[in-house]
Amino acid sequence: MYHKKPDKPDKSLAKWVEEKNSKATPKRSGFGHESKYRPPEDDIKEAEIKQDEPELIIPIPKSVVPSIEDYESTFLHKEDQESMQNKTLVSKLTDERQHLQDDLLKIDNKIINPLGVSDYQVKLWKIQRNAMMTVVNVLDMRISDLSVEGD
Repeated sequence: MYHKKPDKPDKSLAKWVEEKNSKATPKRSGFGHESKYRPPEDDIKEAEIKQDEPELIIPIPKSVVPSIEDYESTFLHKEDQESMQNKTLVSKLTDERQHLQDDLLKIDNKIINPLGVSDYQVKLWKIQRNAMMTVVNVLDMRISDLSVEGD
């Protein structure tokens, strides 16, 4: 709220406040200074894009209808599908085997250096390690079976 009195008494307070606010220059920031940076003229000219340049117009290629042989060649035969499924299954099984082997190495490290672990926990780790080794052996048999069938 303004505490000054209007310069001319013929104006209403609302008009006087509006004139004072319109005369004041708005500040860009709360610190009262303006940035001194001005971009060079060359940068501004390079940034401008000309809309009518023919170089920017890209021709649209015409669509080509494939032949029936090309279309049918995209289908996989039954043997091809089975071999693809075997390959993906073998890769998943090898990933699972690798993951189990990493876990086995961690358990082996704990069994070898059982610092701060009770003897009962070490015995349980040995049981878990034996069970995991059985799973790894079964995975090896599955991988070898699927590899022989695919060949």
